[in-house]
Amino acid sequence: MRDSVTTRPADYADMDRVISLLRRAGLPTSGLADQFGKAYVVAERGGRRAVDRAGLSAD
Repeated sequence: MRDSVTTRPADYADMDRVISLLRRAGLPTSGLADQFGKAYVVAERGGRRAVDRAGLSAD
């Protein structure tokens, strides 16, 4: 059986994993540290690793 995917608010301990995920996807990481925090959500599989992320913008 596959582990389910859960989401939770991101915290600064997630930043390295999120940067790695963005780089593997070929997405920019500049400015992430300035924006990171409550506006981001991390998806995890089995509570062990980030499998996706989402960020909200008020622009």
